Amino acid sequence: MIPPALAASTLLAGAAALVFETLWVRLVTLHLGHTAPAVSAVLTAFMAGLAAGSWLAGRAADRRSRADCLRLYALCELGAGLLGLSMGPLLDAAGRAAVASGLTGLTPGTQAGATFLIAAPLLALPAAAMGASLPLLTRALGGGDSPEAALAPMYGLNTAGAMFGCLAAGLFLLPGLGLKRSLMLAAVCDGAASLLAWRAAAEADPAPVKPGAAAAGPSAAPGPLFFLALTGAAAMACETAWARALALLAGSTVFAFTAVVAAVLAGLALGSLTFSRRRPESSGGLGVLLALLALAVALPLAAYDSLPFLLTRFRVGTADAAFLGAAFLAAPAALLMGAVLPWAVTLAAPAEARLGRAVGALYSANTAGAIVGAAAAGLVLLPGWGWRGTLAACAAGYAALGAVLLARAGRTGAALAALAPGVLAVLVRSGNPRLEASGMFLYARYYREAPNAAEFAAELGRDRVIFHETGRDSTVTVLESPFNERFLRVNGKTDASEGGDMSTQLLLGYMPRLWGPAAPKRALDIGLGAGLTAAALAEDKGLEALDIVEIEPAVGRAAALFARSNRDVLSDPRVRLLFADARQVLAAPGPRYDLIVSEPSNPWIAGVSALFTREAFALGRRRLNPDGVFCQWFHSYHMRPDDFRLVARTFAAVFPHAVLLSNGEADYFLLGSESPLEPDFARFKAVYASDSVFRKDLKRLGTAFDQPFLLLTGTFALGDADLRRWAGEGPLHLDDRPTLESNAARSIGLASAGAILSGINAAKTAWSPPGTKNLDVRNSDLSLLFAKAAETMLDAEKAAGAQAPAERALKYDPKSGRAWTAYGRWLDAVDRDPEAFSALVKGAKLAPESPAGRARLGIFLYAKGNAKDARPELEAARRLEPGHPLACLGLGWMALEAHDKAAARLVLAEALARPVPSASLRADLSSALSAANK
Repeated sequence: MIPPALAASTLLAGAAALVFETLWVRLVTLHLGHTAPAVSAVLTAFMAGLAAGSWLAGRAADRRSRADCLRLYALCELGAGLLGLSMGPLLDAAGRAAVASGLTGLTPGTQAGATFLIAAPLLALPAAAMGASLPLLTRALGGGDSPEAALAPMYGLNTAGAMFGCLAAGLFLLPGLGLKRSLMLAAVCDGAASLLAWRAAAEADPAPVKPGAAAAGPSAAPGPLFFLALTGAAAMACETAWARALALLAGSTVFAFTAVVAAVLAGLALGSLTFSRRRPESSGGLGVLLALLALAVALPLAAYDSLPFLLTRFRVGTADAAFLGAAFLAAPAALLMGAVLPWAVTLAAPAEARLGRAVGALYSANTAGAIVGAAAAGLVLLPGWGWRGTLAACAAGYAALGAVLLARAGRTGAALAALAPGVLAVLVRSGNPRLEASGMFLYARYYREAPNAAEFAAELGRDRVIFHETGRDSTVTVLESPFNERFLRVNGKTDASEGGDMSTQLLLGYMPRLWGPAAPKRALDIGLGAGLTAAALAEDKGLEALDIVEIEPAVGRAAALFARSNRDVLSDPRVRLLFADARQVLAAPGPRYDLIVSEPSNPWIAGVSALFTREAFALGRRRLNPDGVFCQWFHSYHMRPDDFRLVARTFAAVFPHAVLLSNGEADYFLLGSESPLEPDFARFKAVYASDSVFRKDLKRLGTAFDQPFLLLTGTFALGDADLRRWAGEGPLHLDDRPTLESNAARSIGLASAGAILSGINAAKTAWSPPGTKNLDVRNSDLSLLFAKAAETMLDAEKAAGAQAPAERALKYDPKSGRAWTAYGRWLDAVDRDPEAFSALVKGAKLAPESPAGRARLGIFLYAKGNAKDARPELEAARRLEPGHPLACLGLGWMALEAHDKAAARLVLAEALARPVPSASLRADLSSALSAANK
């Protein structure tokens, strides 16, 4: 029986080890890049230390008494805690020095090697101290007829502690305590583990080892060593592939990574503890275990394509989806994996005199295999075969090993049967890429009407997959809708498109140009996406150099499929595309820029929130010229108001001058500079007059920004003083305490954009940017401004906030058709139908050439049951602007009501064949088209 003090010590040591590992990875990747090769390099250095420590401790254990082994274990844990704590400043300093020396200029493979060489010497000692625990504890507790019997429960307890450490670090410690205090807590856990072990040593047998007991000889036979190396490699490759599969299913949040690691550790712990109670000893039984393990890998692989549909049936949060998905994909196989090491050690039957060396060697072989498996999966298998092929290869490997063991035990029939799970895995390795990229963790609500899995798959299949690649860091897909619209998905989430994302992508490129230096020469674009922001930046013919930083090389290949929209910007000789982590590039020596645009993915994506910290913004400020502008994209959807203000407050704390702009929906742009941000309206007018490509691009965005005054004022949200007052006093988002990553992940699905917009409008004291030069404002301009503000509130379904701007629009210009239409929309929203009808009619009469005014009147009439008078208005809007989305939607509804599905498909397809800026309108059009296609 294991003494309770040692059981607690082992749990604490395991927890501390995983907390340290998680925090070390975070420290290194902050400087050397949050890329798969960098993470693999750090993990490889850590596991190499574990293997070395296990091997060395095993040899030392056999020369010591049980009490001495426990004391040595206690000293190792104390050393691990102290050394682990010291890694914080050491890894930070090493990372900064590596970046300063030009690491970013190396190829990804060379960078990974350099990262390993940096991390290995630092992590070697603390990791080796952690790795020493298993052979020392096994030797201290082993004895009798089965001296190795202590290994399984100690391995299980240590791994259970690691699971708790993983959950604590990923979900609570980093956002709650921060990085430095979490390191201190891990060191305290190691200290407590050391104290408990030292007390246990006082009660252990102090008898010294008998002379000659640790006789010379091999630690373990080559067969078990090779076997454990192979199974260790397969286990780590499976874990890597499961992480990628879960990112597609539940989103690539911190929850997904934590869930996979925790599920694997929980399975390993439970499997090992279960083995310790039963202790089967036949090699044939181990062969059966491996065949079952192959089946446990293959069955979830075969069932994976059914999981996205299930997400449409059950309303689960992102964290719940991650942990349920990990339990389904990984836990059953991990449970069986947990029995492999203790079973193999039992079969090796080490003599008591060489127990420590045997356990150390066998555990080292298993860990060395895990190193190979992690490297092979990340660098070869995933990019070459994808996560499905990687799992299929692992299942086939497990099945083959099981068959060999069964054949050697003389069970030929069972050996042949053991191959079946491997064959199954190979047969189901080719899944449906459209289902993989469905992103149901975000988009399930659009598919809840699908009555069954077949209809769901058919609905998804309307979008054609034209690119699908498992990249170095993520899975990248390009889809093409039936209306020829393409959109880019990364791990199932749309990151760029030729439709609803158009305003964000284009304004991110154009607004810094208009607010920044008059003649910018160098620009940096962080996040390639579909390349439309880069195209908007490159449209400035005076620009001499445009650097684009993209973390995932597969995105660079996918962006070529958007050449028709991004004007083939990647072939522009001024453009240089760098595949690297943006923080690396900003921290490295290099030129200063006139414009820097940061448009990463959402901050709930693991690693992305590091671009929204005070330290990251400071790196960006350092790379700006004195009059340069840094533009940071952010969003209000799936975001708590407090977290939005946190980012705004952090940004404003770094830049002396800052303003907030908006695309009129839920995307925002923080502009920061060393110099006052005072735009020149004359430049806005000059660009409109001289740049036909610019005008064409903005025309694609509808009527929101169709003239210089609306572009200036319609995108303006808060000036410097208003922004700082609205953001308020409070904590900043820091590298040491990255709260945004987990908070944003928990906010997925939160409908908060309207509340954030209301707060911004309440804080707004100026309708135009303070200090704007050459601004000559007429009443008609002000009327358009307030009409646009009313439209924004109405589009956000905030009718209460639309009244005041609609009335002010009419006050400034009583003859504005747009103002009367906005006022009519507000009256309709508050159920004042007669007045709404009069206002909408007046708007259409004052602006008969406005498709928006005619369409709004037609939709109102149709909604009130007057289809006869509605049709001429909707058809007029469609004539004025072919494909007008609102007009086509109304006409589509009418055709469906008349059971003319062919006519409905024609008119709805016409609208969807071009970008539809409004997400809700686009969803209504798609829903109507789905009904027409049934």
